Amino acid sequence: MIPEAPRAVVVLGCVPRSGTNYIADVLCCHPRVVTAAGAPEDHFLRDAPRLIAYAESTRAHWLALWPDWPELRVASINDLTGALGHALLEMGATSGSPEVVVHKTPEVGGLHLTPRLWPNVPVFVLVRDGRAVVESMRRSWGIKLDVAAARWQRSIATIQETFGDPAGRPDDRLLVYYEDLTTDPVGSLDTLLDHARPDSQAVDTELVKTLPVRGSSTEQPESGLGWSPVERPAGFDPLRRWEETWSAADHRTFWAIAGEGMDWLGYGRGERVSPATADRVRISGLAARRSLGAPGAPAPARVVPPQPARPVGRPVSLGSPR
Repeated sequence: MIPEAPRAVVVLGCVPRSGTNYIADVLCCHPRVVTAAGAPEDHFLRDAPRLIAYAESTRAHWLALWPDWPELRVASINDLTGALGHALLEMGATSGSPEVVVHKTPEVGGLHLTPRLWPNVPVFVLVRDGRAVVESMRRSWGIKLDVAAARWQRSIATIQETFGDPAGRPDDRLLVYYEDLTTDPVGSLDTLLDHARPDSQAVDTELVKTLPVRGSSTEQPESGLGWSPVERPAGFDPLRRWEETWSAADHRTFWAIAGEGMDWLGYGRGERVSPATADRVRISGLAARRSLGAPGAPAPARVVPPQPARPVGRPVSLGSPR
C-alpha cells in the first residue's frame, strides 16, 4: 500500500522565467506553508524515468522469486513508485512539522509521471504568456527570441499532452495562469489553498498584495540577475514588457514558432490580453477541486456563473479575478 501522502505541493513552471518563485512566495503567505529545505529547485522529474524503471525492475524481480506470495499479487507497481516519490518529497520537510512544503521546478519534463510518483499530492503547473517569458529570457540571459520561443512552445506542448484531454486529466493537477496570480493574488491564493489543504489559519492579505520582487529581469541589483527580495516599485508590471521593445518582425517570428501554444492557452494576438477577457474557461476554486477529482470534495459553497461550452483541448484555469 502507498503510505499516506506527505503534506506537500509540487509547483512546475512551464519554463524558467515563468514565475515559480512568485507562486511559491504567494503560497508561503499562509503561515503553515513553507518552501522545501535544501536546493531552491529540486528537479525531481529530471531523471524520474530511471526511478520508474527501477521500481518496475524491482517488482518484476520480486514476482519472479515469489510468484505466489499474496502481498505481491495484491500490491501494484504504483504502490512502489508512489512510496519512492513520497520519500523524495519528505526530504524537504522537517520531522514532525505541521507545515505544507512547497517543492518547485521551472520545468515540466516528466509531467506525465506525476500521478505515479505523487498520487494524492497537489501539482500546480504554472503557465505564462509566451511573449513575456521570451522577453524575460532575452533580458536576463541574452537568449535569442526564436530560441526562447521554441523552448516555450515545446513546454506548452508537453503540458497539452497531459491536460488536453479532460477525461484523462489526473486528479489534483491544476493549471495556473501567472496572469491570474499577479492581477488577483489573494483570490488565486484562496484557490491554491483549496488544493494544498494546510491547517486552517488566517492569511495576511496585505502581505500577499505587497510581496517583494525576486529574480525580475528588470528590477535587478547592480551585480545582475539575483534572487534576493527587492521592494516592489510603483507601477511594476511584469505582464507587458514585450510591448516596449518588440518590432513587427519580432511578433511574426514569435507567432510562427509559438502560435499553437498561445492559441491553446487562450492568449490573444493583440497587443495585450488581460486575464478577464482571455478566451478560456474559468471556474471557482471549490468547483475546480471537485471537477479535478478530489475525493469527497463538497459542492461549491458559492454560485458559479454559467460558463460557455469548453472547446476541446482548452485548459481550465484558476478562476475569475475577484
